[in-house]
Amino acid sequence: GEVTFNHGGVNGATVGGVAGWIVSSSQTGGSNNGAVTYNGLATKTASVWLGGYAGHMGAVASVANIKNTKPMTVSFDGTAISYVGGICGRWDATSVENVANTADATITVNKMPVGATTGDRYIYIAGVVGLNNVKATYKNCKNEAAIVAKNELKVNNQVFVSGLAGRDEMASTYDGCSNSGNITLDMPNGTGHGGNSCISGIAGASGASNIFSNCSNTGNMSIKCPGNAFRIGGIAGYNGGSGKCTGCTVDSDIEVLATITTPHIGGMVGYSNPGKYVDCSYSGKISCSTGSLGGILGYTKSNQTMEGCTVNAEVGTGSTAGLF
Repeated sequence: GEVTFNHGGVNGATVGGVAGWIVSSSQTGGSNNGAVTYNGLATKTASVWLGGYAGHMGAVASVANIKNTKPMTVSFDGTAISYVGGICGRWDATSVENVANTADATITVNKMPVGATTGDRYIYIAGVVGLNNVKATYKNCKNEAAIVAKNELKVNNQVFVSGLAGRDEMASTYDGCSNSGNITLDMPNGTGHGGNSCISGIAGASGASNIFSNCSNTGNMSIKCPGNAFRIGGIAGYNGGSGKCTGCTVDSDIEVLATITTPHIGGMVGYSNPGKYVDCSYSGKISCSTGSLGGILGYTKSNQTMEGCTVNAEVGTGSTAGLF
């Protein structure tokens, strides 16, 4: 059945189609087939965890053969750190395999939390998990659903939106994972956060030597959100540490429809620290009037190793893209 939560003055919540909070039990072979709707308050001291399957999973050893087949519709009032995932808002799962957010399970955030003007202020939205909090192995996981996040108000949050994981800086491995859902960020009055919001097909912010092998993204990205230093990529918005991409393919258009100061946009990765890219390819079009744009990497400040990578794309004002 469907799950609907209307706040009624309650600050914060943990809501899922199957379970609100799973403390430590591994999950195998479950599914959610009912829509999840949340209309609630979110304050600085009362975060919100929302998931199609579970709102929050604690120290869960494994998540396998789980799927969500119905949409999530979310509207926030307030300022809190918030986590939204097609499967789970936030988890500490160390092994994730054959997890799917299907094509009908669209995620629509009709009203983003505006964020506090100081202190921690984040919003995580993704097809599978909003925030991955431990080192994990992802195998054959996918998001097929469209993701739309919007607000007419100016949003002070740092925003992480991605097909698979909104943020993962825990040295995780992604093997054979894919996104085919389009991602739309529609915030015409922008974000007042200092910068570094991350948008991507697989992992929005990827750090601490994350590894991507044979991953793919065919979902288009459309960003209408004035701001500063956005990091946008077909696989990862930000790739920190000594990350590696091998055999990854992106066939996706990336369109920025707002003025962003110093955006970093790459067909594979927007902003990359030391990394290695082997047999990766990008096809599509990157449309943005300014910033650091590249067919594989948008911006790098450190040495990169690149072998056998190819680009068949247009970048910026119609020029043919190179690797950087």
